[in-house]
Amino acid sequence: MPPLVQQVVAAVARIAAAERRGETAGVGDGATLCLLVRSLTSFASIDTLKRRLKASRALPIVLDSYLSLRGVVLQKTTLTDEAADLLRDLLNNLSE
Repeated sequence: MPPLVQQVVAAVARIAAAERRGETAGVGDGATLCLLVRSLTSFASIDTLKRRLKASRALPIVLDSYLSLRGVVLQKTTLTDEAADLLRDLLNNLSE
């Protein structure tokens, strides 16, 4: 799995773990996730890197992260919603 995808997964996992504990994640977690997803989306817009992401089987991992993020309730912020929307757009891009 590409390192940037791993970082996205880790950021989503931190937010989901805080959700399970009934705690609120910091604003920094949402901001970090948005930045990571924007970076990943930017890389995926380059055909060579997009092919590498597809070959690495990143699509199911990104889908799992998207679904995990959509499932949070306590952690729902403008930033997590934005990150989820960006992940959805990334999924659409990778599935083309």
